[in-house]
Amino acid sequence: MIDRGALTYASVNFFSVREKETSSSGSFAMVDEKIYKLTNSDGSVILSSVPGEFGGYKPKRIYGRLDCASANRSLATYARSRVFFANEAAAIAAGFRPCAKCLPERYRVWKSGGTPKTKDYPCHRGPG
Repeated sequence: MIDRGALTYASVNFFSVREKETSSSGSFAMVDEKIYKLTNSDGSVILSSVPGEFGGYKPKRIYGRLDCASANRSLATYARSRVFFANEAAAIAAGFRPCAKCLPERYRVWKSGGTPKTKDYPCHRGPG
């Protein structure tokens, strides 16, 4: 059972849910679980117990790796505009383009006019 009163906003990306668990002895224990807000391919927000693989900057519609140095340097100024995606396909389907700094190969394909849903588009190319 989730105690809805204990749903608290913890950061830009996730909520903390406090759940009551009953042990075999009948006593209650409170367990915190993170619920992540991910952007779906249609732009809607979904809640997930698994964090996203990619982050994005909504105003410029750019997505990249979560450890992108360029994004992390600017995080203080754009944290409220940051979105998260479960995978790269969801970011592309939502209309975001690859980051030139952390995804240079995928960015070059996008920049050269790679066609969505073909083998030349970033989410359909294998690593390396």
